[in-house]
Amino acid sequence: MSDWDIQISAALRKSVPGSDESEELPLIFHREKPTIDRFISGQTIVSVYDDVSYAVEFASEEFLDSFDLFDISIESQSVYKGRADTARHYFKQRENFSTEYKKIFSNSLGLVYLELTLRRDDSEETLRLYSDYFSVCLARGVESENLYGIYEKVRKYSALLYSENVTLLSRSADSDDESELIKIFDRYLLTLKKIISVYSYNAVFFSSNSRARLEMNGSIDNFEKLTEVKPETLFFIANHPDELEPTHEKNDIQIGSFFYLPRKTLVFKNKLNFDVYENRVVVSFLEDVILKTKGAANNLGQFFEGLPLLSLSDEFYINTSSIVLEEYKGLYNEISQKLLEALKEIKKIHFQYSRFLPVTRLKGGFTPKPTPVFLNIPQYRQIYAVMREWYGNRLNSGSAQFVMSTVSESSKLYEHYLLIKIIEELTRLGWSMTEKKFENWLQLQKNTGNPPCNYFEFVRGEKTLQLFFEPVISCSREENVLTGLFRNSTAYISSSSACPLTLRSNAKEEAVYTPDYVLKLNDEGKSYYLILDAKFSNLASVISAQLLPLIFKYILGITPINASDRIEGLLLVCGKYTKEYERSRRHPLWNVGAGAFEIFSAEKINVVEVNEAYAPNGLTEMLSKFLCRFETS
Repeated sequence: MSDWDIQISAALRKSVPGSDESEELPLIFHREKPTIDRFISGQTIVSVYDDVSYAVEFASEEFLDSFDLFDISIESQSVYKGRADTARHYFKQRENFSTEYKKIFSNSLGLVYLELTLRRDDSEETLRLYSDYFSVCLARGVESENLYGIYEKVRKYSALLYSENVTLLSRSADSDDESELIKIFDRYLLTLKKIISVYSYNAVFFSSNSRARLEMNGSIDNFEKLTEVKPETLFFIANHPDELEPTHEKNDIQIGSFFYLPRKTLVFKNKLNFDVYENRVVVSFLEDVILKTKGAANNLGQFFEGLPLLSLSDEFYINTSSIVLEEYKGLYNEISQKLLEALKEIKKIHFQYSRFLPVTRLKGGFTPKPTPVFLNIPQYRQIYAVMREWYGNRLNSGSAQFVMSTVSESSKLYEHYLLIKIIEELTRLGWSMTEKKFENWLQLQKNTGNPPCNYFEFVRGEKTLQLFFEPVISCSREENVLTGLFRNSTAYISSSSACPLTLRSNAKEEAVYTPDYVLKLNDEGKSYYLILDAKFSNLASVISAQLLPLIFKYILGITPINASDRIEGLLLVCGKYTKEYERSRRHPLWNVGAGAFEIFSAEKINVVEVNEAYAPNGLTEMLSKFLCRFETS
């Protein structure tokens, strides 16, 4: 087995305040990323803390000698980086080196994992290994209040991000009524309501006018009901002499000198047979809905029962994963109740239709065929339409996994929060949304599940405004017509302790930028751009560690396709609370005066704080400046 296929044992060492001692937490790096399935299956989750310092210690010193460069990151943010020959300074407590402890989880929340990247100088091949999940606990205070506020904002208003109310987090965007029907699995719940409505409305028709075959059926009945003599009738009389009674009518059956009539005989009548394909489907469909909906409701309850226990919040810390999971438990219980209520109504309808239509049942999982009856008879056509809708929106257990994906991608939570804030601010400034949709940028994204919209269009007067969420900007002008921007270089900044801010180059086909948000203002044939990037970090950290690389990417590395268009600025938006003494150093690049060029000034490049704890209106000034710059008096 080569060293590219190995699993690495290490330890995450937790410092103990006021002591030289440390607590060792198990740490194993695997070739595969941790999955939600492993979490759901009951894997133990270790809790880590945002205000506690940690160091990483490898079990084998020889392992580091095989590589030249290393990087340990959390959600793509590097926490340790450098050459492997200095790694022991970071990781291994030795005679001449003290272990370096860092608060590596200070910018994290929810479920996170460590990513270890290793590379040799003589090879472009990179080895990436991943730890298991950790659950981040926040110290109680402004940060935990901020997190909870961000989460509540996304939960309440995320319907703004979807073309239909299909988000698992969605509630009504215009109501504070907590008792209102939670808009979770909306399409499925609404389809169940439609099934109830359509079947109830057409019950009278199906009770008396259902499609049927006319059949002649024979049965033993009173002789007076005989209307037609068939050979089978004569055969029955001949073989049942015990049914004969003597009469005095000479027109009756004569046997010798006596005359007889049967008391009962084989009588044939026309009878409607409702056991036709369409009626089988009408009844069997209800049974399929009952079975699947009952299973879905049960799965929602069982899903949370199988989750591993997370350490509970206490008076000092809030377990950010457990906060979200507890909220989801309440939401899922309410959804399950709504499903069971609908199920109760559908069972009543099924009992009713079973009496109307005594038919042979079809096995579950069938696909209704578009027969002439389903297409041409209005009542059947309505039921066929709702069947197709239900089979297209069927609920499955995979929906529950979306919950866990949301919890494990904390950066997405803040990105969705900020997208909601941008939409709200644009609306407040008088822009009306006319369109929102999911755009598969360059066909690179996998449209799985129900992704949020990433293209929004607004109008105000004669102007139009486009908001792109995570657009993919490549080096090809032809591929970027919608955004109107292209990447003008394959170069990128590589930063390490040994080689800070080094320019490297991608292959052209791999050279793409994905800013979090791009605002494109279209006015009189010209377009003006504001690029925004969301960072769940504080002002000081973003300015010191990320500002210069992002200026290179989004100001120097992107160019409008049309020469008359212009990038107006870059706005970095921070989600974490910034202490007052750090706030005073928010513009270290411009603390004396504007830059040498207009673009390098606080008007063009800025860092602002937007969160729920301290700065909920941080976008107002910057968006107003961008949008009002082109107003005509």
